[in-house]
Amino acid sequence: MLREIPKYEQIANDLRQRITSGELPPGSRLPSINDLEQSYGVSMGTVERALSILRGQKLIRTHQGIGSIVQGGERKEETVVSLSGGRQLTITALDTGAIQIRINHAPFVLSNVSLKGGKDDSVLIELSPGNQGSSAYAGRS
Repeated sequence: MLREIPKYEQIANDLRQRITSGELPPGSRLPSINDLEQSYGVSMGTVERALSILRGQKLIRTHQGIGSIVQGGERKEETVVSLSGGRQLTITALDTGAIQIRINHAPFVLSNVSLKGGKDDSVLIELSPGNQGSSAYAGRS
């Protein structure tokens, strides 16, 4: 028999996904406890328990009178690859688990991005040039 996932874990999982995907970037404020109660249809205690999980995972910090703020965004590792035409591909792993991929000084947008699972659980990211502009991908493997 499958156990039902408690509501506080569901909320923590949802907020964690929003943080690691970049929807809630480092330094941003989470909605207030009252807003989270209304949004998820739960009590304050349930919201506080979910936030406690995220604090324990060092994804957020909470300050009285300010609220909960997404931690992280600190670079863990960064790799820069020189490309033709003076462009650089920069891949940055953040402490939130997010990965950012940028092409600096690029006269094009990345219009086609596909992720493919490798035989060794690696992820292959294919980038194809598009129109003028700039673009970034933030995701988690």
